[in-house]
Amino acid sequence: MAAPFFYLKPGLDSNARSARVGRALREASHDGGLAGGSISLLGLRPDCSAPHTPRKTNRVISPTPNHLLLRCAMPSASSRPYHHGDLPRVLREGALELIAERGPMGFTLRELARRVGVSHAAPYRHYADKRALLTSLAVEGARRLADDIEAALQAAGPDARAQFLAAGHAYVRFALDHAAHFRAMFSSDIDTNDAAYVAARDRSLGLLHDYIAAAQTSGYFGPGDPKSFVIPVFAMHQGLAELISLGVFGTLDAANVKAVSDLAHGRLLDGLVTKPVSGAAMSKKTSKAKSSRGARSRA
Repeated sequence: MAAPFFYLKPGLDSNARSARVGRALREASHDGGLAGGSISLLGLRPDCSAPHTPRKTNRVISPTPNHLLLRCAMPSASSRPYHHGDLPRVLREGALELIAERGPMGFTLRELARRVGVSHAAPYRHYADKRALLTSLAVEGARRLADDIEAALQAAGPDARAQFLAAGHAYVRFALDHAAHFRAMFSSDIDTNDAAYVAARDRSLGLLHDYIAAAQTSGYFGPGDPKSFVIPVFAMHQGLAELISLGVFGTLDAANVKAVSDLAHGRLLDGLVTKPVSGAAMSKKTSKAKSSRGARSRA
């Protein structure tokens, strides 16, 4: 389809012509860019649909100060890329679709631009490169994961075992429900030193560290370097999520996903606690100890 044209009336002074051309070019490039990028000088009708000069169609008219007609590679209403009100969001959504189809390394920003209907240059107005885009997805995913785990811990109540199983299930469930985000989070092509990513990752890991610290304080977990607990727990979260995602255990519905998660995390927890007692019993013991310390302080 031929690109449409815009018309500059004869008699305009140079300032008016420049303003008119500049405005038209800005409108053509806004969030979609120029479809072709070339500008030529042609005689056309003001409605941009046919040559202006009836004597001979498409006849090139020499530009003069008083009669300048421009052909611009400006998309028509039917072919113009959709004007996105929030292009960064649209780009992230398109990237998630491509990650789900091909993985984080399976597409380029040029392909993403075509997918969402903008010029090849448009993504670079918001993301320096693909690495920056993937990093933004990793940040978004890490924040959502932390939200899900935090909500699961709160919903589980004070029972330490229930909290552990709920957090483990929330991790696995997130990996299944937000697979593209999950893959971006652990892609080798993200900037792991990005400040926003570091903050989001540390918040998620911080929930695990806080749980371990509380378990050690209460005596539910034994003493020692918290990393000796973090590593096996994180490995269980990640490994189980990957195995279920790959279908190693077959096609599981939501109830069976929870059953498998509870079984695996429960077995792990039994090996971490000082003795295989219920979390509820440990919670009561902790509450009793706090009451005793309070009574001694009042005395």
